[in-house]
Amino acid sequence: MCMLRNGEHGWLMYLHFCGDRGLVTKGSQGGQGTCTYKLSNGQIDEYPLSLCISLEQCYKAIAYFFVNNGARYDAATWQVG
Repeated sequence: MCMLRNGEHGWLMYLHFCGDRGLVTKGSQGGQGTCTYKLSNGQIDEYPLSLCISLEQCYKAIAYFFVNNGARYDAATWQVG
């Protein structure tokens, strides 16, 4: 599970196994355009706002992931990454 955040915009990626293409959240916030995220190594990633979900939903998904041994949070909408 990977979470990126910029202000009120949150984005999640879920990988089943190493090398998996994975799933990303399908946004509930809608919106056109993109959001940029600065990673700890200085790299800048940019993703469509249509993939952003609420921060509350991000935090719930991460908590669910840890409490349930890496299970995916099904209350979020996911699509192939």
